[in-house]
Amino acid sequence: LPATVVALAGQDSTGNVLASASRYAPGAANNWTQLPNMTTPRGGLAAATLNGTVFALGGYYSGYLASVEAFDLAAGAHWTLLAASMTTPRREHAAAVLRGLIYAAGGQATFIGNNALASVERFDGGARSAWAPVPASMTTERSGFALVALEEGGAGVPPGGLLVAAGGRTNTVLALASIGLAGALHRVDREVARSAVGGSAGEGPSASSAGDLALGVDR
Repeated sequence: LPATVVALAGQDSTGNVLASASRYAPGAANNWTQLPNMTTPRGGLAAATLNGTVFALGGYYSGYLASVEAFDLAAGAHWTLLAASMTTPRREHAAAVLRGLIYAAGGQATFIGNNALASVERFDGGARSAWAPVPASMTTERSGFALVALEEGGAGVPPGGLLVAAGGRTNTVLALASIGLAGALHRVDREVARSAVGGSAGEGPSASSAGDLALGVDR
């Protein structure tokens, strides 16, 4: 498949939660096209792409969602609501793909109180697979943050790769400037490095979400 960016759902200017999806083709095409609507409107969702399929994860619509739906970019017929829901409903969480697994981390689980999550779960994208909690939670509860996967082979990246969680909000609703590094999850499901770095705290766009909508990139 050619490189593609997919923008999913979010809210419109009047606060309505959307189910819409759009696809951007860079290069000579340089245009956006409308995709079929998702099965469920979703705000505050996360998205990830794996093997040419876009996955929309959780979010909120009349409550917080654990459900997951998928869209095959090659077939492009319709969204499919998967039987495998996440183990935890999540809003304003983040997602990334590492070594063929989708990781969903953090976010909020309920409308009530300060309830940012530190938990992480993963999924291989298979039709008969289930989400499984990762024993190693993040060191800090986070919502509205960025999650990026670093594959092994890069400078300073250990075997198995790293998941990097940056910024966001804690249960005290304070912006975070720390970065948490979780690595070798395929081997031992534990964090192997943690660091706090200087710089500006923020709640800006992540690889999987920006504000209330989500982006999926297929390269």
